[in-house]
Amino acid sequence: MRKKVNIFLIIMAMFVTNILPINNIIIAEDTADDFETPDITEEQFSNDITIPNETTNVETTDEVEILEITREFEFSDETSYKVTVKGIDKNTDIELKDYIVDPDEDYEERDDEIVISGDTLSEWKKLLNEVNKEDDKEVSSFRMFEIKFISDGGEIELDNDAEVTIEIDGIKTEDTENLQLVFVKENDLDKVNADEDVEIVEIDNKSENDNTKFSFETKDSGLFFLCEIKDIEETDTVKEQTLTASDGKTYRIEVSYDESALIPEGAELAIRELEGEEYEEYLSQVNETLKDENVSDMRAFDISFVKDGETFEPAQGSNVKVSIKLIDEHLDDDNDIKVVHFQEDDEVDVIDTDKVNDGNDGTTIEFTTDSFSVFG
Repeated sequence: MRKKVNIFLIIMAMFVTNILPINNIIIAEDTADDFETPDITEEQFSNDITIPNETTNVETTDEVEILEITREFEFSDETSYKVTVKGIDKNTDIELKDYIVDPDEDYEERDDEIVISGDTLSEWKKLLNEVNKEDDKEVSSFRMFEIKFISDGGEIELDNDAEVTIEIDGIKTEDTENLQLVFVKENDLDKVNADEDVEIVEIDNKSENDNTKFSFETKDSGLFFLCEIKDIEETDTVKEQTLTASDGKTYRIEVSYDESALIPEGAELAIRELEGEEYEEYLSQVNETLKDENVSDMRAFDISFVKDGETFEPAQGSNVKVSIKLIDEHLDDDNDIKVVHFQEDDEVDVIDTDKVNDGNDGTTIEFTTDSFSVFG
């Protein structure tokens, strides 16, 4: 988490005064008229009693005791944590809470456990994946727990980093090279700022038998996520739809995209053929753009993704692959086929395409885009 900081012993001091012995103390009423108080000069007083102040003449003799403590915590999911902390003073202790995901109905609530639902867990996982995105990594699994440093009954932040070693009984890490620890200062997911509150912690880790053991340095209380990470697998989502157009021919339109497109899960591919006056208007725009060519025929499709009545566009800069297959129609090389994209600002772009003849099955036109609307 942070560069290693040397732990300094803090020297304390007690003020010691020279107390004059007092013998034969007599308390009496002042009845004698001739009783005189002896004069004591300032010089005599200062020679007899020395009273040190807070900034001078203080001897530092007592040292703050730096401790190593070990605490064990057992939880309802049959896992236990053995936590050893080096570098805290004798007035500091630690608390650990485990996060339990979707417990059984007979689960009994405990003060040292925090219950979360699978949906909340998914949101935390998205945050962890965002942290690893630049390294082309993603989180395959993780366990979350909260550590607090306690002094005088309240949560504190240590003055210097302490070395923390945790051994989790019952959890075996398959690949310690891909073990990662992430610290989140803010435990309220809605308030977490990924740039300011989330940090990957450097750990020294190893796995022994059925236990996972790792060490790290920290001075902060907060949430910790023990993650197993892996390389991001490039898996595209593929959606397709087959329709018979107004020319009587059958078209199969297939769209494939990855996570960079930011198409929400569950969104459906929606394709609509343009006809009538709407079609004639778009055909006129194509002929205006391709002035040197006479476009005699065109099929125009409005392609989009829809979820819960809302239309979604691919994220700018993403690569969405579109293939349009003309089933059972074989087009030879003499056919000059172009694909145009009608932008929302009435601009018409001619898109680079690849034409693939699939034998007797038909001809497929393929291209890449990062925005949807009408294609012709």
